[in-house]
Amino acid sequence: MPDASIQMPVPETAEGKEAAEFTKKSIGTLQTNLKTGDPVKAAEVFVDMLNAPGTWPTLPEPAKEMILANIYTALGDKGRPLTSCDDLKKFDFPVLLMTGDRSPKKYEFFYSEMRKCKDDFPPSIVIPNAGHAMQRNNPEAFNKATLAFVFQH
Repeated sequence: MPDASIQMPVPETAEGKEAAEFTKKSIGTLQTNLKTGDPVKAAEVFVDMLNAPGTWPTLPEPAKEMILANIYTALGDKGRPLTSCDDLKKFDFPVLLMTGDRSPKKYEFFYSEMRKCKDDFPPSIVIPNAGHAMQRNNPEAFNKATLAFVFQH
């Protein structure tokens, strides 16, 4: 699961509140920006939120085209269902938890919460020099980690 967008009930801590609100804020900002009629600017703000400021201009054109082709699906995003510990305990297959070292911290926070529910979830693989688009930011490390997982399982 590279930077999986899971939503779970979390403890009422500052870190828990910040992690739980990140998706709501990023999708809400995207939805608001789309309503201005400038999908390119909306995409730029969204991509930069998930990665780092200045990421959008560095993306190859095919990546930008893919994002823009799907950008309006965000208007239908009315929140994700909560995943409970009971749901996670039903996982009877190997799970790869992967994030970039520059990814929003909410992803690692939720991975940590997942491990509290089921102790056989593995430690996270952290892709160096990478944000949410880790497969593009550091494809060599991303592919190596993914293939190692696949070959192991």
